[in-house]
Amino acid sequence: MMLVLAVATSLFGCENTVDYDAALQTPTLVMNGFLDASQTFNIIMVAVTGETAPEIPGNPIVQLYRNGRQITTELVTSPEFSIYPQCIAAMQMQAGDKIRVEATANSAVGRLMAWAEDVVPEAPAISRIAISRPNTKDISTFSASVTFTDVPNTENYYRLLIEGYVEISGASTFTANDTVITYTMPCDLDTGADPILNRGHISGGGEALWLLEQAENKAAVFDDSMLNGEQTLTVTNKNAIHFEYADTRDIIDRYFRYYIKVRLQAITSAEYHYMSVWNTYASDSYEPVLGGPIHFPSNVNGGTGIVGISNEAVAMELIMESAMPWN
Repeated sequence: MMLVLAVATSLFGCENTVDYDAALQTPTLVMNGFLDASQTFNIIMVAVTGETAPEIPGNPIVQLYRNGRQITTELVTSPEFSIYPQCIAAMQMQAGDKIRVEATANSAVGRLMAWAEDVVPEAPAISRIAISRPNTKDISTFSASVTFTDVPNTENYYRLLIEGYVEISGASTFTANDTVITYTMPCDLDTGADPILNRGHISGGGEALWLLEQAENKAAVFDDSMLNGEQTLTVTNKNAIHFEYADTRDIIDRYFRYYIKVRLQAITSAEYHYMSVWNTYASDSYEPVLGGPIHFPSNVNGGTGIVGISNEAVAMELIMESAMPWN
């Protein structure tokens, strides 16, 4: 049986998926969250495993600590995103900080307690990006090359995220003041032609053999086993980038600037191994009946789930600007 918990955050375009056998387990506390050092607010979701579906925990308490000092948090339930309680933490994180998350909640078998702890990794350095667009009137069709330097003298794990990003400037009809509104849309990356993202494999030509060898690296995660100083990753975008402009109707003299935004995250070992397994789970070639159940790794002690931590470098390239929206 699979327990699937969707995290309400823009950081990941996938679901947190934790597997367990309900018939063999007593209720277990679940903590799921991906903490990002670049974000002011981070979210951790809590639940209790149930026989057929996750259950809402009773009287949950979530506490966060940075280098042993407790961080102020707020526990909220927002049905728009999730029926499960979400701990919202406002804190600044830096490379080397030790982050600890503790949670307790009531269940049918009494009070449950779980915790996770990890260190904020050091962000890599992006030296340059190059965006190639065969159709200059379309921002969806592009390939991207990202050159970066591996963090030295440590074992590193990374994730590549690329987004369409639009900045809309103009004057508000209510205040007449200049205003700027931004939107982002995650890109679905084709990583098959990049050997670093695929442990030395590339997909060209033998697609059937490629699917047998390994699942597509949809999460675009990789370790430093093939890195040596400065390296370049090359990917292409697969999905249509489309923006809604409803929030800009009250802006006059609108001007649109479109960017490709590259986010190269240093992630923890726990998050890397979790997302590596998620690649198989999300693969078009995975068949549960033939392949058997997938077991996701967990770094939550006394419970189950994943608490990841990332620290990112960001680079953007302006690809189009106009007084009219392109879509």
